[in-house]
Amino acid sequence: MTELNCICLKYGTAYGPEYVNRLHAALLRNTTKDLRLFCMTDDPAGIDPRVELLDLPNEPFAERMDRAMRSAPKQGRLKKISLFRPGLIPDLTGPLLVLGSRLIEFQSQNMTVAARAIAEKKVSG
Repeated sequence: MTELNCICLKYGTAYGPEYVNRLHAALLRNTTKDLRLFCMTDDPAGIDPRVELLDLPNEPFAERMDRAMRSAPKQGRLKKISLFRPGLIPDLTGPLLVLGSRLIEFQSQNMTVAARAIAEKKVSG
């Protein structure tokens, strides 16, 4: 049985495949458990082949919801609903942890700050 199941969502052009690949690498680096990372996406190009890809479905209510949310600042939230489809991953055993692309953005910013601090320490002392 897989002990750690994670899923992320990548659509549009705001985040490239490197975000998914960094997320996968970070998960592998920080767990000793068996890992399955799924990515629901409209463009699988460049994503690490160890990441299990799922097509981003077109929900039956999507057109109506898009019209209603045209003025909303967070239009992408509609896409996240698809992550909770029953039977999304037929052979899934155990819980599924939903992770966002912002995690990697946050991690990258913090790593930059940490790298700068280490560099400054080496220079000053």
